[in-house]
Amino acid sequence: MDTDKKKEFEKRISSVNTKWNKVHKVTGGRDRIRLGSDVPEATLISTGNPALDWGLGGGIPEGTIFEIFGSAGVGKTVAMSYIMAEVQKLDKYVIYYHTEESRKPKKAWELAGVDENRVIYIDARNSGEDGINAIKDILINEFGDPSDLVGMIAVDSISALAPNAEMNSVEGNGVEGVTVARQAALTSKLFRVICGSGWLQEGCIIGLVNQERSQIGTTPMPNVSSGGKAMQYYPKIKVQLKAPKDGYLLDDQKQIIGHTVHYFVTKNNAGIAPPYKRGSWKVIYNKGIDYLGPVIDEALSYGIIKEPAKARFVARWISDGKIQESDKIHGRVALYSYVENSKEVQDGLQESVSRVRQYSLSNKVEIMDGLVLVNGKETDILEEVVAQTTEDTTQVVLENTIEDTLEG
Repeated sequence: MDTDKKKEFEKRISSVNTKWNKVHKVTGGRDRIRLGSDVPEATLISTGNPALDWGLGGGIPEGTIFEIFGSAGVGKTVAMSYIMAEVQKLDKYVIYYHTEESRKPKKAWELAGVDENRVIYIDARNSGEDGINAIKDILINEFGDPSDLVGMIAVDSISALAPNAEMNSVEGNGVEGVTVARQAALTSKLFRVICGSGWLQEGCIIGLVNQERSQIGTTPMPNVSSGGKAMQYYPKIKVQLKAPKDGYLLDDQKQIIGHTVHYFVTKNNAGIAPPYKRGSWKVIYNKGIDYLGPVIDEALSYGIIKEPAKARFVARWISDGKIQESDKIHGRVALYSYVENSKEVQDGLQESVSRVRQYSLSNKVEIMDGLVLVNGKETDILEEVVAQTTEDTTQVVLENTIEDTLEG
């Protein structure tokens, strides 16, 4: 490609961007029209649930619409609450549109660690359009720009969104005016507003809680989320939750203290991890999601936690750039207790699993028994991760030194 023509073309793109921003009164000097190489990579937002993070490749990319749907009582609102808490850790507000009732899900928020003072709560409106307009008024300023203070909009649930046309019809014709098609039309309208109003431009994620319905007319009848065809296309990530039969957790007195949740990623177009991953987590009543179990399982799958003999474990993790190792631990219960009772081991193991997962996805390699193939040689994965981190840090320091020298 001719260098002069390329520079002229890039200059034209910059000029059009400046003109477009001026016409639309875009503040902050943000570029809206960019070459593909200038578009930054999306930051991943953790779901607060290691089991689900694994299924999604590390979390939910900012600026993404995602849906959590499933059977009754399985824990959809709890799962969404954990994501809300993670967004708040980024010093962001969360808009929570509760379409089903006027009470906050305080217990779910408490278990997940949600700060109510950083939740903008919209309770059940007269119609779905009212709630959507309220969100738009909060989120979009007088220049048509979305606020960068809002990190997430949660709608709980799509199934309960009541179209204005339906409400007016009910007033005139009674319940006969209720039709499924009107709700599907409202859902489609909601997505067009999301995509057309810039809700996603500042990295805001849109989380949709939904119920599942049997799809009539096909054999066998699959369970799909309600809300019409739009729900199949707009969300980049769709996660189905199921409560298995006999999935209750019992204590020593045979009392039910929790249940198992199975999940299935039915769609993942975010480009971080492949779709159709399956997994599970445990919900302990009055405690919340068990996050240690999935971390231990993933560490075992990578070989970070080694099992040199049956039911004999050796835990390994990274702490302050060094690899730490435990003595032999006898039994899975003792292993869980060992991790649970040490904040250093918990944090180190979680960080190690996250970094190994990212290494595996970035380099498209399989990690078996704690080893990875580097230049045709089997290498300890934790040693490789530590070495790579050291190289990256050295490169950043070198680049900063060169930049400071040039500026001086």
